[in-house]
Amino acid sequence: MNPRNNEQTLRQKTVEGIKNYMEYHKLNPGDRLPPERQMAKQFGISRTIVRDAVNTLAGVGILEVKHRSGIYITSVDSKTLASQLSIRLIFNRHSAINLFQVRQVLETAVARWAAERCDQDGENKLRKLMQETRQCLSDGNMICFREIDSRFHILLAEISKNPIVVDLIKTLLEYMQSLRHFFLSLPAKIEECARQHEITFEAVCDRSPGRAAAAMEEHLQAVLSAVTDNWDDFTEVSERIEH
Repeated sequence: MNPRNNEQTLRQKTVEGIKNYMEYHKLNPGDRLPPERQMAKQFGISRTIVRDAVNTLAGVGILEVKHRSGIYITSVDSKTLASQLSIRLIFNRHSAINLFQVRQVLETAVARWAAERCDQDGENKLRKLMQETRQCLSDGNMICFREIDSRFHILLAEISKNPIVVDLIKTLLEYMQSLRHFFLSLPAKIEECARQHEITFEAVCDRSPGRAAAAMEEHLQAVLSAVTDNWDDFTEVSERIEH
């Protein structure tokens, strides 16, 4: 096995081991974990791997390391859980694919519902957002486009008139933040993404559920293919950010 991949796997297993330890011992926010030396002995690994795992969990707000005091559990809210899963995707290609499949099924249905239920107000909001999209592309403002990309998917959910779906889409987008940002950093992908948004937008405004669903399915499949085809680059960039 490649040494880099082996170290990454060990770190992932240690992250999971620490979380399992917390669950098994029913630890709560404010409780202290054993010292790194003790956990290294318990897990049968080096202190360096334990320290990396602790830093990963501290980076997403699950642990806090206090100098000369110890490692403590912090409170865990929904944003922390979303970040936790986003970090997990860095290690686990299979988890990323599973999450994309869930998103693909849900958002394909959302696009269909949006086309069925779109009213004039929803259409006006979509048209305004697409104008903003074209302006971002014209200005070369990629940060602006990333924000609009999220708004596009959330707006379709709102047009579907299902508040539960809106919450689910927001959560999925939060979970997949690192993957989505990576996809939109790939050459030509922003233009491709914008084109696919346009096709979905036109289908929704034409009140064509079948075309809208097909366009969204094609869009998310393209995102998944791009991420999986460039997985090694994604993990390398993500780990560099985490460190």
